[in-house]
Amino acid sequence: MRGSSGSGPALQFKFEVPRQRIALVERPRLIETLRVLASARLALLIAPAGFGKSTLLAQWVDAVGGDVGGLGATCAWLTLDEEDAEPRHFLTGILLAMRAAGIDLQGFDAHVERGFAETGIDMMVRQIVQAFAAHDRTAYLILDDYHRCACPELDGLVQDLVRRLPGTAHIILSSRQRPNIGVPRLIVAGLASELSADHMRLTVRESRELLSLDLAESEIDTLVEQTEGWPVALQLARLVLRDQANLSTALGELIRRGGHLSSYLADQVLGTLPPDLVDFLLETAILERFSVDLADAVRGREDSWDMMDRLEPLQSLIIPVEGEGTWYRYHHLFADYLRATLARRHGARVAGLHAQASRAFEARGRFSEAVRHAAKAGDFGRCAMLIEQAGGWQMILYGRRDDLIVALHHMPPVERGPYPRVVVADAYLRIKNGDLPGARQALDMLPPGLDSPRDWTAPDIAECDAFCVTALLHSYEDNVLSTGHLDHYEAVRSEVPEDQPLVRGVIECTQALSALAAGDIVRAESLAGQSMVSMRRAASILGLNYSYLHAGIAALYRGDTAASSDYLRRARQMAETNFGEDSGLRSLADVLWGYLHFWQNGVGNADDPVSTDAFRHVRDYDGWFEIHAAGLDTRFHAARLRGDVPAMEAALDDALALHEARPHRRLQHLIAAQRLLLAQMVGDDAEAHRLARYLLDVVPPGRWRTDSAVWRPYQEAGLALVLHLVDHDPARAEAVASDLIECAHATGAEIFAVRALVLRALVRSRTGQGAGAERDFVMARDLARQAQIGLPFLQVGPLPPELQRLVPGSAEVLPAPVAASPARPHDEDSAARLSSREQQVALHVGMGRTNKEIARSLGMTEHTVKFHLRNIFAKLGVDRRAHVQSRFASLGTPPR
Repeated sequence: MRGSSGSGPALQFKFEVPRQRIALVERPRLIETLRVLASARLALLIAPAGFGKSTLLAQWVDAVGGDVGGLGATCAWLTLDEEDAEPRHFLTGILLAMRAAGIDLQGFDAHVERGFAETGIDMMVRQIVQAFAAHDRTAYLILDDYHRCACPELDGLVQDLVRRLPGTAHIILSSRQRPNIGVPRLIVAGLASELSADHMRLTVRESRELLSLDLAESEIDTLVEQTEGWPVALQLARLVLRDQANLSTALGELIRRGGHLSSYLADQVLGTLPPDLVDFLLETAILERFSVDLADAVRGREDSWDMMDRLEPLQSLIIPVEGEGTWYRYHHLFADYLRATLARRHGARVAGLHAQASRAFEARGRFSEAVRHAAKAGDFGRCAMLIEQAGGWQMILYGRRDDLIVALHHMPPVERGPYPRVVVADAYLRIKNGDLPGARQALDMLPPGLDSPRDWTAPDIAECDAFCVTALLHSYEDNVLSTGHLDHYEAVRSEVPEDQPLVRGVIECTQALSALAAGDIVRAESLAGQSMVSMRRAASILGLNYSYLHAGIAALYRGDTAASSDYLRRARQMAETNFGEDSGLRSLADVLWGYLHFWQNGVGNADDPVSTDAFRHVRDYDGWFEIHAAGLDTRFHAARLRGDVPAMEAALDDALALHEARPHRRLQHLIAAQRLLLAQMVGDDAEAHRLARYLLDVVPPGRWRTDSAVWRPYQEAGLALVLHLVDHDPARAEAVASDLIECAHATGAEIFAVRALVLRALVRSRTGQGAGAERDFVMARDLARQAQIGLPFLQVGPLPPELQRLVPGSAEVLPAPVAASPARPHDEDSAARLSSREQQVALHVGMGRTNKEIARSLGMTEHTVKFHLRNIFAKLGVDRRAHVQSRFASLGTPPR
């Protein structure tokens, strides 16, 4: 048993197939049974401790993974423990196990050990599914000891994986209890199979082979009957009986113990050992896994190698763990017994042993284990100290989010209150998870005034932490909305010494967002640039990533798409290089990248799965107003340009759900503006008038001068108001457009100035002001050329011919009219230009159905039916419903 001690690996043990150092009973009947059962999407091994679940799985892996006589399958093994109850930790373990098995993680291989610090749960699940789908062999994901981490969250993840995995991937799950995942329903559906304890009991032949003792057949039969084929009980019986001079007498004693056989056998094992070996077993039983030098450190001795050599007879209960160095674990049932015996015999020593283990793991750089054992010792002050030494909330900024999650898992909320830096770390983690109310509640637990350091030259660390995270929360809550906030943070920044670059970087990021909110775009970009310098000095890759994002959106607003593209390209590359393709930072960059692309050419990719996933991440996890506004604008307006009313409604549903979770004032105004555009498109005049009155009340022209934070939603509201008022009150429409232009120039948001100029040109053209319309349009065209954007010319709808001619090549890029057009010559092929939804509506019209009947049949509103009819009239060159009916009357029943 002797070997190099070393400090041992931290996680790789969990991905190694456990191996016994004794000859095992071959169980071909179970191997074949499991081979058949594993063809289901999910195979379950459910049995109490000691039935050989892990051993059977290890034998099965050898059978199916070999090139000779096997299936040549890939087996990813994950041994679970209590820490895996956290969903992200659980999924990270799965991905690490897959990588260890040789499954390509599709671009994540270099980043997986970072714990997917910036990746959401849904993205991790998608990555698992995609990696299995791309693998060229049958693959099995083996989740051993699931009972140790089972919880409703993980049950839901397992169910999700079972539903989504490709047909070439299977999950094999072992547990002492059946997980709560609707197993009977899955079995009936053919998605799951189950192997129970009854199947795993040893047969008489297998029991005789395991015992390998000189006993009469009747005695072996009796022992098998008493142990009921329980493998670990028979292993213990073999240990007790093999050195007995009188086997029959010893066997009789075993049999008389009956129902308490396992405890008796364990007592017999310990009872045959010298006291020092018993002490070794009890003292090291607190460790999930141990190396010899770790055992020495916990026990405060240097004789662990000798102890391990002397324990050679117990090799069936002491299992080596493959990996770096030589590490061991006790059989689970034996470990449970040892811990219970330790508590019974030496209860007062347990906390001290855990405390020594915590210090030993700390010395070896094993943060999570150090925190776990400190918590087991009841020393939450030490837990807090370890978290603080690791950086507290800054752990997230330096890619150690997963470590922080595990540490906080071991430190219950009720124990965190006395430790402000731990509370702050929890608050920032909640921010990153999208739980802003929870973050606010956590920070409200802090002593009053803690977030205002009194002396920045020698600040209290807890005060610095509280200040930084409170400032960031203000940004996420969208409360940093005025020049007053800008000035306040500027005053604070002037007090922060240069030797605190991370604090300065946080302040500068907060200022950048405040400047964006307050409509000081040039200053926002400058502050983002300064934060880049600070974050580089602080060596925070994550912080630098955010700085690039802030600069990217500021440059886009300013009308410098080349600079914006450069910032966002760097952000995307940095996020992918350091945090993975599906990281949260990559999602943030993708949303802004899509927004930039949309402004440049008016082509939105909001329906692309990657863009959809990116938006879901920023909606559910890490996002703030500018990100949300960019994502919502792209999704809604891309659908609007396509005339896709259902997609517009879906985008608004997402927006309303987002606002319900994060009820920001600016978001509410943005949504109202988009609802007005939708009402106009479907012809809901009453709703359009109501929304127009609302917007004119909450963001009237000129409000941005006294309430600078409304400038951004006002630009969206102004677009909807001008397009609504141009037909009802053109003078007011022109006034709104003029105010939009002034607002855009005042804030430095030149891309919105282009759109506002096009809007005023449209109004002036409609009201006979040809010269003024042409001046506005030429000015918009020149600004757009400089900024390299084309979206504003598409968003305002059909332009009069005298304006279209001013844009070279505009006929190829401007959208088809969405309102009814004058009748044009009949075109026999025009019906082919109808969208699939328009063809469905037209076929229903051909059957003589009313708008209400069509709406009910197709699951849409009557306003949507009217909208599609107007498009149908325009594309067919007709102006009456009867023309459509006669055209489609003979084409049969439409699809639903």
